[in-house]
Amino acid sequence: MKKFFRMASIGCLAASIALASCSDDNDSPKPDPENPETPVVSATPSAANVFTAGLPAVIDGASYTFNDKGQVTKITDGDEVINIEYGSFTRAEYQAKVTYMWEGEIESEMYLQFNEKGFITYALQVYPEEGMEDDTWTIGYDSDDRMVSLKRSEGTEDYIITYVDGDITNVKRYDSDDNSRYEYSISYTSDTQTTPVANKGNVMLFDESLGIDIDEMAPLYYAGLLGNGTRHLPMMMTEVEEEGSSYIYTYFWTLNASGFPTKFVSKYTSDDYTYESDVVEFSWK
Repeated sequence: MKKFFRMASIGCLAASIALASCSDDNDSPKPDPENPETPVVSATPSAANVFTAGLPAVIDGASYTFNDKGQVTKITDGDEVINIEYGSFTRAEYQAKVTYMWEGEIESEMYLQFNEKGFITYALQVYPEEGMEDDTWTIGYDSDDRMVSLKRSEGTEDYIITYVDGDITNVKRYDSDDNSRYEYSISYTSDTQTTPVANKGNVMLFDESLGIDIDEMAPLYYAGLLGNGTRHLPMMMTEVEEEGSSYIYTYFWTLNASGFPTKFVSKYTSDDYTYESDVVEFSWK
């Protein structure tokens, strides 16, 4: 698993994501960071709400532990541990608490608010390290419960994401730190896969296959807390940099007998070389 929450102690990378969608948006309420309201949660936050055909067991080396409600309570990847508690806390307006740990030490704590479907709409992230300011996240979803907006209080990157018929087809990224611009076009077919493949496992590899880096929030997707995935598995992505350089990424998925992904690998080409990524492996309960 990519070292998501270690990145938070180095610096906040993702700032905001905005969506252009071909379906009607039904964004969740976005609480005021200074005075967040307590939403009514009618559904129990649970991975079982998203991964209805089978729960994730191991995603890219990270093991997921569940309670009897189908809720993820722990994510373990070597020395990295994420603990998730559900219920009431001293910060009474929040319904869950996430503790990010590295080698037994707390890196940060994140307090979560959910919408009526049990998906995160607002998070307050606090750091024990002296001098680090609190961080806030505000997230919205469309009528199909897919994440369509994500705004982080600190960071330098802005994204514009376009969905068509439930699939992400275009991502534009602007980095205000160096004024760089990138565009990603995603396809759900390729030369070797001429028909779309249903995303039966509801997987989302944000950074690896869609050009979207959501940092330490990403593991919480597989806890069922960030809405639904795309309808199909992405098969190709073209990245175009501002000066005109381009890279073509081709994705290869291995599926089990039930149509669930067990392996993912990306190959990309530039003008003078070809590169193959590390394999991402999946196992399911």
